[in-house]
Amino acid sequence: HTETIATATALVASKADVSIIGIGQGDNRPLLTVGTLTTALISITGAGVLFANMRIANSIDACVYVVSVTGNGCVLRDLEIIDGAAANAENVIHCTTDRCVLDNIRIISNTGGTQGDSAFHLAGCDDMVIRNCHVFGGDWADGLIQNETTTCTNILIDHCSFQTVATENILTAWLANA
Repeated sequence: HTETIATATALVASKADVSIIGIGQGDNRPLLTVGTLTTALISITGAGVLFANMRIANSIDACVYVVSVTGNGCVLRDLEIIDGAAANAENVIHCTTDRCVLDNIRIISNTGGTQGDSAFHLAGCDDMVIRNCHVFGGDWADGLIQNETTTCTNILIDHCSFQTVATENILTAWLANA
């Protein structure tokens, strides 16, 4: 199954405690292609949403966010997010919520388009878990994991591997606690 996410409202998971789970393994999982507009994204706004077992392709250069999570207690699990040949997302996963779990997420970026800012863009996230996540490629301007605008507290980063293409890239950029 394939779907194209062409706008900011094309896929919004706004109902609380809903599970959206793709059926299949490997390349036989559903493919969601984010493209057309730089504001197109997968938006998870409902509390307690499980979004799992999907392949996501970013086909638009300078896409602001591929996935945005604003619902408390959401879980993103078993996702593969890939940038197109000349398409880099500015921020792959944007999270502004508490108790979010990012588990077994594989992000494959490149340097074919505009330089991306971050793979994980966090703002005001508390009690968050980033587990078994693997990021390959990418030239991250602001850090592979970036905390911006609002301080995050209690972030567990466990069993992850991160690789960037440029030696000057920093792994993380955290907002100082005021």
